[in-house]
Amino acid sequence: MNNEKQKSKLGKKGIAIISAAAVFAVIFAFLLHIQIVLGSKNIYSGVSVGNIDVGGMSRSEAKKELKNYFGSHGELVLNFDCEGVEFAINSKDISFEINADSALSDAVNAGRKGGFFKRYRDIMSYKRNGYTIPIKITYDKDRLLVLVDEQIQDMTTDSTPMDVQIGTDRLYVTNSV
Repeated sequence: MNNEKQKSKLGKKGIAIISAAAVFAVIFAFLLHIQIVLGSKNIYSGVSVGNIDVGGMSRSEAKKELKNYFGSHGELVLNFDCEGVEFAINSKDISFEINADSALSDAVNAGRKGGFFKRYRDIMSYKRNGYTIPIKITYDKDRLLVLVDEQIQDMTTDSTPMDVQIGTDRLYVTNSV
């Protein structure tokens, strides 16, 4: 009987040791996986700049891809239609620029801020759901307004001074010519 108790104790101890080793192995594998994911120098999977997927690329590969895409556009012609009046404005005339370098920096930095688990959660979210970084575009808004006004000047009328009176239940606005 004493022998059976020792076998029973060894059996329970053995199961506990094996269970602890299995749990340790799973935790170790998970932490190793996180380290591999976080240690990548490439842009994380699922990250796009505009409609260009740059996930998995190095910074230089992504820069080349963006340059090929946006460089191929060269000068753009922006077409407008304002109540039937159609006209075009050259992008050069309004200092139109696509800032792909800024978007590339955002793509490289995506998933690289925050603590260990936040970064891992963000990276896995990008992989599952995607993460799109908008392209930053700059242009001279005042110059654009001037060019548009030149095209639609026949459609506009000069404003006239108005007279505003407040009634008991109404607001009266009339031309004060």
